Amino acid sequence: MKSLVMIFLLTASASLMAAPNFKKLDYQELRAFDTSTLSEKDLKKYNKAWKKAVKKREKIIDRARKKHDKAEKKRIKALSKTPENSIYRRTTVSQSEFDPAPVAMGPEFILEGTFFLASMGHPGIKFFMQSAGDDQFELYVIDAYDSEWRNWSSARLSGGKDANLNSVSKETFKCEEPFTCTYKEEHFTLTLPANFWNDWYKAGGGNLRVEIRGTGKKKSDVLEFPEAYFYGYLDKINDQFNVIEPDLVRMRRASIDEALQPKPFVLTEAIFE
Repeated sequence: MKSLVMIFLLTASASLMAAPNFKKLDYQELRAFDTSTLSEKDLKKYNKAWKKAVKKREKIIDRARKKHDKAEKKRIKALSKTPENSIYRRTTVSQSEFDPAPVAMGPEFILEGTFFLASMGHPGIKFFMQSAGDDQFELYVIDAYDSEWRNWSSARLSGGKDANLNSVSKETFKCEEPFTCTYKEEHFTLTLPANFWNDWYKAGGGNLRVEIRGTGKKKSDVLEFPEAYFYGYLDKINDQFNVIEPDLVRMRRASIDEALQPKPFVLTEAIFE
């Protein structure tokens, strides 16, 4: 009789040990739990706790995924606004019915400080690039200033090599009240051949520094053009012209395109900690 009682007590004890308070177990503990020894009643308790743990886990994953997607959108948005990507998107390539060569034109870019309309009394320098489908690339520069004519007539690159400078036009303006400014705007182009840009790519790019010279009181000035502008512009027009060695442009663009791709959400146990 005592033996039967002892067996009953041991069985009851084992049954109690096999059925803990499932509400207090976390997802991993519930997942690892062996349910084969549970009674029908305890199995119902387990299933209820398991469903609750799964639902809680899914909410955590959903929050983490939304947080990840939001961060990726913010990162890509910031990258898309970088000068190189911005110039690429804003460079236009068009073709006239009267000319078989398409013309590419980059957007205006601020070269020094903040460029306002000179009528606001804040002259400065801005430029854009264009190409008519051949191997010549023109930097069209607008130099606005408030002084005597500078008469820009020649230009040199770093190292002493001449850059082809051509004066396009000159304009004098007078502001209306309440502004009291008279300013001059001098337009000129700097022309550089395709082989210059091929060499530039091979050398790893870099800002383009050009010394311009004239006959005015300010007889020389150094203009520094940002490399991001050239990368964005040349990448866009090379789609049409292929005047720069395609592999050079492709290698540069590949890293940018990769960075602009959304990174996949990776589920790790760290998000549950």
